[in-house]
Amino acid sequence: MLQKLVTMSRTQVPTTWKDVIINVDLHAPAFIYLDKLDTWKEFIQSAASGQRLSRIVYRYEQLWLPLLANWTFTDKLEPPSDVHWIWHLHQLRTDNYSSYCVQRFGRVLPHRLRTLRPAQLAAAVQRTADVWRQCYPGEPFDLSSGEAWMTPADDSAPSHLVDVLTDIARREIDFSYQVALPHMRDANFLYAAVERYRKLLLVRRLRAGEFSTTALPVDILLMMRAHTLHPTQFIGDMQRLFGDSAAALSMDWASLEYEALSPTALYQLDNIWQQQFGRNQTLYVAGSGPRGRRSGSVSCGGDETAMQKSSRDLLSSAGVESCDVTFTSVTVDEVWSRSDVKRISVEARLLGQNSFARETLFSVSGSIGTPISGARSGAALGSAHFSVKQNRGIEVAVFRRRGVLCFSRKRTLTAKTFNPMQYCSMNGVKSSLASESIKVILPKVTYTDPKITVTFNLQVS
Repeated sequence: MLQKLVTMSRTQVPTTWKDVIINVDLHAPAFIYLDKLDTWKEFIQSAASGQRLSRIVYRYEQLWLPLLANWTFTDKLEPPSDVHWIWHLHQLRTDNYSSYCVQRFGRVLPHRLRTLRPAQLAAAVQRTADVWRQCYPGEPFDLSSGEAWMTPADDSAPSHLVDVLTDIARREIDFSYQVALPHMRDANFLYAAVERYRKLLLVRRLRAGEFSTTALPVDILLMMRAHTLHPTQFIGDMQRLFGDSAAALSMDWASLEYEALSPTALYQLDNIWQQQFGRNQTLYVAGSGPRGRRSGSVSCGGDETAMQKSSRDLLSSAGVESCDVTFTSVTVDEVWSRSDVKRISVEARLLGQNSFARETLFSVSGSIGTPISGARSGAALGSAHFSVKQNRGIEVAVFRRRGVLCFSRKRTLTAKTFNPMQYCSMNGVKSSLASESIKVILPKVTYTDPKITVTFNLQVS
């Protein structure tokens, strides 16, 4: 569809992420978008509770879009808040929005996340309200919270857009929950997110068949949205970068899950990312991990999500049924805490088929940033026999103690899980006679996570 909407041009073939050109300065729009999400909070919560979108879609489709399409003056319009929210949801479905606009108006109607001073914004809203009242005297410019969810007077033939936008609207509460943390507004964090988004585009351009977008870091998802909300620029950028390829970046926001990837799937994606950008780079950085779905949010349905299926398929492709794991050392770095934490405790557990089946492999204490090994020089921390059929993974938990002596209590800093079977395939350890020393870095997935480095010997059994 995208190739029908813009003039055909020579496809860009980038070799580095710096060659990936985006015709939008995403840093400032990301800030504006986060502010808009705060403004739209009431609509997001109401849609999640199951409210019908008929009235808002009617105002958007039958009133706002014709007004915008016929507006020929240089002064920009600023839509009502409810209309702007539903307009942005439609733009997230890029193919649907672009084909709809071309079929109805002959062109893609533009949109930008504009930086306006308060006085400029007030003037734009007042200008739009005056024009709105002249064109639609019987329809208020601003709706009260109750009026927004009423059935429109002209509802004899409900728009198909109601169905198109309902699913994505009901899931918006999950995305807004992901970006509600304070560090999402940190300027340095967002500058880095723009760079990482351009890196994602490069990976999709060069290795689309290997790199799935079923689950992505939240900072990259934010930049993808900010880019998509400039539809004419987004379409041109995708056309120039991907041409007619089906690899062009798109996201089904209505079915996206915000759960942490399995260790196997995370390692697979991280491996591709590091091959492309260097071993010191990771797909998930501090503060970019998903927070899970908000309590009470709508499930996308089905017994198995695309993310879960991806993790299962990656695990089944390892080609090894069991292995023996002997831990030699563990190191904990980059501990985030309000108090000065110098010493931590680390515990490793072998996980069974359910949450009640677990076996402690080792429990040790040491200093942050220093490798923790066995009590005697060269001694192992602990060992385990791992089976695909009987075990879900190995969990590494990090604790710190607060208080003194018998009054101290243990507090969990993080608990990360990895599956040693994936390293049998990745490192070529497929012979029962071979033992491989492997170092695994469990990266910072959330902003407050420490980084854990585990070293172990692996032997196929």
